Amino acid sequence: MQEAGTGKGLIADTHVHLYRCYDIPDTIRKAIEHLRELARAAQQPDALPVLCLTERHDHHVFDELKSGRLRLDPGKVSALPDEPAGLRIDGGSGEGCAYLLAGRQVITRERIEVLGLAMASFVEDGLPLEDTVARVRAQGGLPVLSWAPGKWFFGRGRIVGAFISRSAPGDLLLGDTSLRPLFWGEPRLMRAGRRRGLRVVSGSDPLPFAEDARWAGRVATVYAPAPMDEARPVAAIARRLLQDTPLRERAGARLCPSQVALRLLRNRKARGMP
Repeated sequence: MQEAGTGKGLIADTHVHLYRCYDIPDTIRKAIEHLRELARAAQQPDALPVLCLTERHDHHVFDELKSGRLRLDPGKVSALPDEPAGLRIDGGSGEGCAYLLAGRQVITRERIEVLGLAMASFVEDGLPLEDTVARVRAQGGLPVLSWAPGKWFFGRGRIVGAFISRSAPGDLLLGDTSLRPLFWGEPRLMRAGRRRGLRVVSGSDPLPFAEDARWAGRVATVYAPAPMDEARPVAAIARRLLQDTPLRERAGARLCPSQVALRLLRNRKARGMP
C-alpha cells in the first residue's frame, strides 16, 4: 500500500444526480470547480474533489463515461483497474485530479430514500428499508439515509427513527442536502443518529430540470488532510466518509425557504405533477 506522506484533504458532494436534461460534461466540470471554491473557502485549497453519483434506476451516466460513450471535453476520464466504482478525472490546465464515484438512489417500499455510495452495482427500488440497506452493504456500497422535505415525518419518520435507533456507528451514514433551507434546524432524527455516533454527510441533490444542474457541487463535506491510499482511492474515500470526523460537515450556502420552495415547485412541474 502506497500512501502520500503528507496526506490530502477531501471535499465530497455525496448526493449528485446527472440527469438527461443536463449538459452532463459541463455540469461535471462546473461541479468540480464549485468543490474547489468551497475547499478554498474552508482553507483547504489542496483538497481532493469527489463527486458521489446517486443515479436513479433509469440513469447510467457513470457507465457511459466509463465506456467512452460519453466524453468530457476538455478533460480525461480514466477507469481504475482495481476499483470498478471509481473514475479519475484530469482536467488539465495545471489542476489536480478529481474523482467520480458510482452510486445509486433507491426508493424503498416505504418511500424512503436510500443512497448507495461508491457502488457500481444496481439495487432495485421497492424493497423494504431493512433489505435495501442490506443489499447496498452486500454490494460493497455505503448506505446513506437521505433527508428530504417531508420524507422523515409522520409514518415514514417513525420507520426512519426506529431504523436509526437500531443502527451502530459504521452501519450507515445520514445525508443532509441543499433542500434543507436556511433557518430550518437540523432534523430531530438526524440529531438522534448523531447521538448514536452515526456520521452525517452533505450533498447538493440537484433536481431533474435543466436549470438545477448549477447546484451540483455547491454543498459538500470537507475533511482535513490524512494519508491516502493512492492505489485504491475509492476504498480510501469511502473509509473516510464512513469513519472520519469532518472538518466541516456541511460546506456551501444555505438557500432561503422561498428558493427551496421554487426549486421543489419546478421539480413537480418538470415531472408533470399538479
